[in-house]
Amino acid sequence: MLLVHGILAICLLVIVSRLIELQVLRGSEYRALAQSQHFGGVVLKAKRGDILSTNSKSGDASILATNTTLNMVYVDPVITDNPTFVAETLSDALVTEEYDALCRSGDRSCPQELIEYYRIAFDPLERIVDIDTGAFLEPVSISDLPFDEEALPDHTEVRRQFARNIERRISEKSVTYVPLVYGATKLQMRAVQDLFIPGITVSVDKRLIYGNPEEISQIRLPLIASQLSDPLEKDPLTIRRLLRQRPLRYVSVMRRLPPSLSTTLKDILQESARETNKRRSEAPTNEAAGHILDPLRSIAILPEHWRYYPDGNIASHVVGFLNTNDEAQYGIERTYNPQLKGQEGRITAVSDLHGGQIVTDEQTVIDPQDGDTIVLTIDRFIQQEVESIMQEALEEYDADSGQAIVMDPKTGRILAMVNVPLFDSNTYGDVFEKEPVYLSERKQKEVVVEIYHPDTKQ
Repeated sequence: MLLVHGILAICLLVIVSRLIELQVLRGSEYRALAQSQHFGGVVLKAKRGDILSTNSKSGDASILATNTTLNMVYVDPVITDNPTFVAETLSDALVTEEYDALCRSGDRSCPQELIEYYRIAFDPLERIVDIDTGAFLEPVSISDLPFDEEALPDHTEVRRQFARNIERRISEKSVTYVPLVYGATKLQMRAVQDLFIPGITVSVDKRLIYGNPEEISQIRLPLIASQLSDPLEKDPLTIRRLLRQRPLRYVSVMRRLPPSLSTTLKDILQESARETNKRRSEAPTNEAAGHILDPLRSIAILPEHWRYYPDGNIASHVVGFLNTNDEAQYGIERTYNPQLKGQEGRITAVSDLHGGQIVTDEQTVIDPQDGDTIVLTIDRFIQQEVESIMQEALEEYDADSGQAIVMDPKTGRILAMVNVPLFDSNTYGDVFEKEPVYLSERKQKEVVVEIYHPDTKQ
């Protein structure tokens, strides 16, 4: 009996010591983790400020950068009952004959979400399989490369592939993929690899660092965030928020829907809702009616603000642009980004087990503050005329680039600031295209594979 009592006493001491560790020594840590999972919120995006030019004669303003609103469609996987049906409905509605024709011809109007199914129409490297590469040739335009349209999947097959892709993504119920750094440097990738953190993956080929919250120890999350802070150049609190385990409530399917396609999709959702209400009204009891749910209720259409440059090429070097991640690049967009982007708002609320909001007294709403408007001394008409002159000179003298500035000598106001060649801020990615160059075996040996920066070794 003494031996049994001793063993029970030891077990009791182990339990008590564990409780002291959980509730006293590490109580604040676990409390913070519970709070982060119990309280959620919705970010309210602020409207980005406009960028205007000023007419030097009349003082009238012209818009160089503004916002346009286009819808995007997304799916909430948590309330998706039949992923196959939802995916096929969206695929049939979104992969239209018009989009199929645009993508098949390699038109840049093809939605980004569909380009991967028409790679051969956009990537010249997909077209050179049957070309003799034994001789050294000059760069060849993609339009001059042979193109076998039969190598492209037909319209029905593209719809099938797109549907299977949507189905796979919305079948997940928890967040399993969180990108942390796009375009990571070699130093960043090596530093993260050396940490050997389970759930953090480095893709060297894509220069991408991402995490899977389901594979990351949530107890060690503060320590992991602290370790990743320096190599990722991110705040530890931001990393903890990104890598927190949570239900997957948002899967983007297609963005920048044209108004006609948005209308078509809304009609489909309304028809589904009407049919559901009809079936509910025909149910024998209220309880049975309560179990009849709209099969497409997980599909949502959300308006999004996109940066739009009405004049495209005019003053594009001065204005800059926003990349696909809404990050300001170059020019006024980047220099005055704090003033232009405004202040995001937020709805903070208690979350249920599935991440849904529970209306309580603790809910708070912070309204977003729109960004400021920036007015430049650039005169749009002078800028356009100087750009035209410089572009003609660039072609006439076969120059690589050119610059010009027009200034009011009395006030020092910059009326035009021109760099050529020009580019369209709305389609900045079209400046560079893949251009195949065929090299002989001797020339291939002269190619430098990697160039390292002398200081950073990147």
